[in-house]
Amino acid sequence: MGLTDRLSRNDKEGSVFDRALAMRTHRSEDAGDDAPVSVPHSESTPPVSEDDQIVPGAAIRSLLKELQMQRHFGITTPSHLFSLMHRHLLVRKGAFLVPHRDGGMIPIATAGLDRTSTFRIRLLDEETAWLGTGKSAVVLDDAKRAKLVDRLSRSDRRQTPRIALFPFTHLRKIVAVLAVLDSPILRMDPNVLDVIVGALSESAGRLLFDGRQRPMDHRVRTSIFRTEHLPDIITRLEALAHSEGRDVESIDINLTPLIDTIMDAHPHLDRSRLLEDILDTTALLSESAHTAVHTGSHRVSLIGLVQPSASAELIAHALTVTLSSLFGCTHAEPLPYATRNLEDLHREA
Repeated sequence: MGLTDRLSRNDKEGSVFDRALAMRTHRSEDAGDDAPVSVPHSESTPPVSEDDQIVPGAAIRSLLKELQMQRHFGITTPSHLFSLMHRHLLVRKGAFLVPHRDGGMIPIATAGLDRTSTFRIRLLDEETAWLGTGKSAVVLDDAKRAKLVDRLSRSDRRQTPRIALFPFTHLRKIVAVLAVLDSPILRMDPNVLDVIVGALSESAGRLLFDGRQRPMDHRVRTSIFRTEHLPDIITRLEALAHSEGRDVESIDINLTPLIDTIMDAHPHLDRSRLLEDILDTTALLSESAHTAVHTGSHRVSLIGLVQPSASAELIAHALTVTLSSLFGCTHAEPLPYATRNLEDLHREA
């Protein structure tokens, strides 16, 4: 599809939350229905402080209420959901993992992890089997936890005695996983964690599928190229231009304004993953008429034959509008662009 073509709760109160509250352990006889969960301290369980508690029923109700008012965040939906869980479930350290085209699951949003951990934390393809059918939370045993924390930095590794995975599914397919490394919910009874998954999975899973999974599932293998590929690209296009009597043009676009706007709205979003998603999307949108080349930093060049019916200005505008829509950016400023001819490209190559 060409660049100028646009790609085109039932909150039953007193149901899952009552079950969650009923399944609490070690609750005092005179505690109210919304009393915080209390679990005995052990070597693998962080101690409880007075300001370090969460009321699961109230937290999930508030979270679901925000999910029902969710506006369109498109491909960045996982980051928005992670920010909601970070706030309502007090996820001080964690990562929101999404499927990667090469297998396994990689982080798209994180909190509390240093740069090394953010870059390395992931679930390998074979490790996704830990999630089973995706209907329950998974508190990692020592062996599985050791595999995951081995990918963290030394500092984060020391501060991660317990890890729980919360899968989100849609149409019986796992579309994302919340990895919790530090939060009061890690001290809750596993049955309560299962109810949290049950309460959130349907609403969040559908949003994740519609916002990110659906557009990403239509992708072919990436067609984004790098500057070292320029000589071959120019040679191929030069021959095509000669046979068709047309000129070769490069439209150089600066993606920085869009990336900055998205990052301002999604504080937990990983900038490198965002850039990767935007570059892949740009390549997909432009593939019918242009070859997309990542020329460094936040810049991409669309190289192809001059389009008689679509000026460089129109193409840059269409890319701005379409990327903004797909990434849920409501107030995007026009992406700056410049053009180069074949002679300029030969000098660049």
